[in-house]
Parts: sequence; C-alpha cells; structure tokens
Amino acid sequence: MLASPEGMVTAREDDVERLRKHAHTAVSSAVIRALDQVHHLRAQVRALSPQKTLDRGYAVVQLAGADGVGHDVVRNPDQAPDGTELTLRLAEGRLGAVSSGTMAPAGQPSQHKQNED
Repeated sequence: MLASPEGMVTAREDDVERLRKHAHTAVSSAVIRALDQVHHLRAQVRALSPQKTLDRGYAVVQLAGADGVGHDVVRNPDQAPDGTELTLRLAEGRLGAVSSGTMAPAGQPSQHKQNED
C-alpha cells in the first residue's frame, strides 16, 4: 500500500460510489412509497368528502334562517315540527322546503291513520 497509495484511494472511491448508489436507490424507493401513500390518502379524503356524499344523492337538511340560508342541521324530526321552514343542500344547489311534521317509520302506520282509527 505504501508503494501504491492510489490503489487504496481507488478502493475507497469504489466504496463511496457503491454506497452513493445504494443511498440513492433507498431514497428514491422511500419517495415513491410516500407518494403512493399520499395518492391513496387523497383518494380516501375525496371519497369521504361531504360533496361526494351529496353527489351520491343525499341532502343536508337545515333549519332556514331569516336570511333564507340554512343554519342548524336537522338531525332529529323533533327539530322540524309541522310548518318549519327548511333549506335542503343538494349536490348542485339549495332548495327551500316546509316540514309537514313527523312521519311514521317505513312499514308502520302513519300518525294520521292511527288517530283516525
């Protein structure tokens, strides 16, 4: 080695080059995996977005305020007794509506039929 020090330098140069290539490959793989994860998470967020829910045909029912804009979200029929003004938020706009009161669940007689019997 003392007679030919450039051999030692060449061997270390080869080691450095090999390690540089290995590091580059490892970092590139990590970036690709992270990018795939970002795309997957973005797709999940979009699928769960309120707009996607509306696009599937659902609506958000809100109590109409004096300004005609929806405010509190209606979660229970008791919040919208007969005659309550409502705002329906749809995928592509809003509608005004008026509650006709609580209805019986599907498969059960309505309140009106029960009262008439």
